[in-house]
Parts: sequence; structure tokens; C-alpha cells
Amino acid sequence: MPVEQSLRREKKNPLLFSAQVALSLSVGLIAAYFFTGRWNVVWVLLLAGTVLWCSDKILVSRERRAVVLSAVFGAAMAAAAVVGRKIQVETKDFLALRSSDFLFLLGLFVLFTVVLAVLLPLLVQWSEKIGVKKTFRFSPRKAGLLAFLVVFVCWLISFLVYYPGSLSIDSFYTLRQAMGITPLTDYHPVVYTLLIRLFVKLGMLVGGPTVGVAVFSLAQMFFCAFTVGYGTAWLCRRRPHPAVPVIAVLWFALSPMFADFSFTLWKDVPFAAAVLLYTLYTWDVVESRGEKLQSFKGAAGYVLVSFLMGIFRHNGYYVLILSTVVLLVCFRKKLRRTLPALLCGALLVPLVLNAFYACGVKKGPFSESLSIPVQQIARTVKLNGTITPEQQESLERLFDVEKLQGYDPFLADPAKNSLNREYLNAHKGEFFRLWFSLLPGNFGEYCRAYLMQTYGYWNWEPKTIPVGGIANAARELGVTKVNWLFQWTGVDLSGFLQQTMDFPSTGTIVWILLAGALLLLYRKNYRTLLAYLPAAGVWLTILVATPLYCSMRYVLALPYVLPFLLFLSLFGESGASSFKEEPSA
Repeated sequence: MPVEQSLRREKKNPLLFSAQVALSLSVGLIAAYFFTGRWNVVWVLLLAGTVLWCSDKILVSRERRAVVLSAVFGAAMAAAAVVGRKIQVETKDFLALRSSDFLFLLGLFVLFTVVLAVLLPLLVQWSEKIGVKKTFRFSPRKAGLLAFLVVFVCWLISFLVYYPGSLSIDSFYTLRQAMGITPLTDYHPVVYTLLIRLFVKLGMLVGGPTVGVAVFSLAQMFFCAFTVGYGTAWLCRRRPHPAVPVIAVLWFALSPMFADFSFTLWKDVPFAAAVLLYTLYTWDVVESRGEKLQSFKGAAGYVLVSFLMGIFRHNGYYVLILSTVVLLVCFRKKLRRTLPALLCGALLVPLVLNAFYACGVKKGPFSESLSIPVQQIARTVKLNGTITPEQQESLERLFDVEKLQGYDPFLADPAKNSLNREYLNAHKGEFFRLWFSLLPGNFGEYCRAYLMQTYGYWNWEPKTIPVGGIANAARELGVTKVNWLFQWTGVDLSGFLQQTMDFPSTGTIVWILLAGALLLLYRKNYRTLLAYLPAAGVWLTILVATPLYCSMRYVLALPYVLPFLLFLSLFGESGASSFKEEPSA
């Protein structure tokens, strides 16, 4: 093979090489201007050289599969980059596309395609070179315990700075229900609220509301750190290179963002940890080809992780249903042995919720699931779109039309607050008929409303804002902040933690995971794609119902599962059939 490649280089066509150089310079100029806003010589030469080198590699290797897959992925990345630049968060505008944008689109498409087409084979070669260690010396159980302790202690430092935990306005409403001030509803998951009530009451036995919140925060931190320890043990049972579990632990331990979320009173936090447990456990089921579900212990474990994922967030149940359907298809030849556990996992959540409803717990407002269609209707009204007299009458029945003028393209709350909720609950069909009937005449505005409302989940530029404190409303309940680390040591780390809170954006995490899935497609390792199913379900359900254009809390499950899914993409070389777990020590 090296001889053949050298001969191809010697016989390189001068005309072809000239075309490569011209294309590389063009792409370098376009990409440099897109990324920096000017034609910086260093950037132009760097990008042009990258394209030239990559294109030469592609011509020599003739990896058609890599090129085709990279072209599809590169086109999606280029489109996200160009369209994303049209959305202006500061001015809340969606700029019109110009002819130069199509040049940017073409240039970025070529850049992303050639780079990915070279990276895919290199990543496969690198992963095969490292492989799994036949003589892996770590005890999975001890490694998991050590990971738990390291992560918990690192997070505990942040907790002492932000004692008794971080509370937003959503946390305040949940805490009011937990303390019995307002009635229970499932607007925030009832099980989560009841858990807060349990630990807050335990804490209040020895102190006030502040101690109660601190006790729950510590319990939530413990659960999240436990899932990281479980994941580390899961990795070690697969005999990876020793650096793999170390990197995974550091990913969680050294990021103030994970620490901040671990003691924030949000349902999204235990949900993210539950998604990690479900992802790893479900992959164990797939890896065993359903055999794991045939024992009582294995089936009970699956039902437990299914219940946790489905109960901590409403969209978690949809993710569970999607995963269950796919697993039923995969195990269709073993339904007699796998069906009971899969059905129990899917049915336990609605059974528990219906029991709560029977006890008087009220359902959350239906309007909370309508963020995207409400935003599309609101934008149509705000910008004087095409609306018939009949549609106007329906609008006036369903909405306070004057309030729709307060439409915010990045936050659905103002538009949802304009709904006539009593009328909506009795006429849900009318709402969807109105939404659908407005679509043909306002297709462009519908698309812009959707892209702006979901902006942070497909574009890598927007940053999420951390919590790191207590909302003023929570102080009304007697919850006060105390920086115990400062009081005990005289060292104030609050400023440092806020400055280091920076974390890859939600969109960046999404694209990294998509790249991991792309690598599996390139390797024809289709079965391992099942491990990505829960993460994909979380992302897709947010894309159809997000109330805010960019927030890491809604997709916190994605950075939780990221190191483990990337491990499977890189080292699950034979559809997981090569993985053989060692017994726990």
C-alpha cells in the first residue's frame, strides 16, 4: 500500500494539483473571512494548507465511504453555521440571506467535508492501535468508588461556597410545593417534589429551611456523583486504556458547571443522571442480546433505571417509549423473555402518575407543551402575517391578541402567557387547526420562529448562563446563602468559580455527539448506535418543545453521557461483540 501511494504521488496530474491549490486558496479566503471577519493572512494560509493537505490525502486513500458520510455531515454543519449567523440574539433579529452567504455555505462545506474525510480513518486507526487492555489491572468496583469520592469532594468545595445550594425561580416554585405552601401539581415532577419534601423536612428537624435545602442538595449531589462512579466502573469492566476512566472522571470533577448543577434544585439534574444510568444499563442489555433481562436482578435493574428516567422529567417518558419500541424490535425473536421487563419499565411511570392524580395531584397546564407552535403563531401576529377573518376570530378566542405583541423570539413565556388557558383546555383541536391553517401563508415566519426558538440546540455559538446563587424569591421562604468556605478559611472562591464556569455550549455538545454517531456509521457499527438512542431522544424532544432558545439544563443529560458514548464510538469496534465484562472485584 505505501508503494502504491508513493506512485500515485509521483504521477500527480499538474492540472489536478493546480485545481487543488486554487480550491484550497478559495476555501481558505472564504472560511477565514467567515470566522474572523477579515482576510487575515495567517488564517487564510492555515485553512488553505489544511484543505490542500486533506484533499491530497483523500485522493491518495480514495476513501469513498468517508467522503460521502463527511459530505452529508459537512453540509449540515455548514448550514448550521451560516444560518446561525443570521440570528442576532442581542437585537432579536433574523437577518435576510445574501448572495455571499451561499459562498460561505460552499466554502464551509468543502472545509468540513475534507477535514472529516481525513479524520474518520485516522480516528479508526488510532482507536485500533490503542484498543482494549487484555491485562487491565483496575478493579471496576474500586475504581467506581474512587471516582465517586473524587467527584463528590470536588463538588463539595463548590457547595460550601454556594451553601445551601443554587435556587432559581423555578426552584422557588418547586420548594413552595415541597414545603406545603402551594398544592402539588405535576408541572414539576411530583416524585422530585416529594423527594425535596422528604429531605427538607429531615433537615428542618435540626435547623430551618436553609438546612433543609442543604440536606436535599447533598442528597442530589450524592446521587449524581454515584452515577459518575457507576459509569466509571462500567468503563473499567470494558478494560480500556487507563487514561479513559481518568479523563471521564476529570470531565465531571474539574468542571464547575457540573458542580453547580449538582446542587441546583432543578428536576433536570437527577434526570440527567438517570439518563446516564439508563443509557449504560440499556447498552448492557443490548450487548448481552437481551440475556440480561432474563434474570430477576437484571430485569429489576432495568425497570428501576427506566422508572427514574421516565419520572424525573416529562420528556423522559417519551424517550423511554422511543427506546422501548426500538428494543422490542431488536429483541423481536426473544419477546417471551424480554417483553415482561420492557413493558414493566414502560408502564410503571404512568401507573405511578395516575395514582398521584387519583390522590388529588393536579396536572400541569397543557399550554406548557406548546412552546414551538405558540411562538410560530405569535411571530405571525407580531409581524402582520397572512391571517384570514376566520383565523382572526379563532385567534381572539384562544389568545389575548394584544399580549401577543410582546412576542420574544427566544423565550416562549410571554406568548404562552397570552393564551386563554380555560378556553384552550376545552378546545385543543381548535388550537391545532389554527396553527396548521396559518402555516401555508406564513411558512417563512414559521421557519424563522422555529430556528430562533431552538437556536442554542443546533448552533455552537450561544452560551448557557450558570445559576450559582439563590433567587430573591427563595429568601422569602427563609433560605439564605452562606459562603462557609470563606468563613472557615478566609478564602473566597466564588469569583474564581464564576470565571471558570465556562463550558462548551449546548450546540457544541450536540455536534460532538453527532460526530460520535458519524464515526459509528463509518465503521459500519450500526448496533452501537442504539447506545445513542436516549441522548437522541432527549435532544429531539427539546427541539419540539423547548421554552427557551438556549439552556444547558434542558439537555444536561448530553454532557453526562458524552464521555461514555464517545468511548463506545472509538473502541466498540465490532458491534460490541468483542466486549467481555470482567467480574467485579
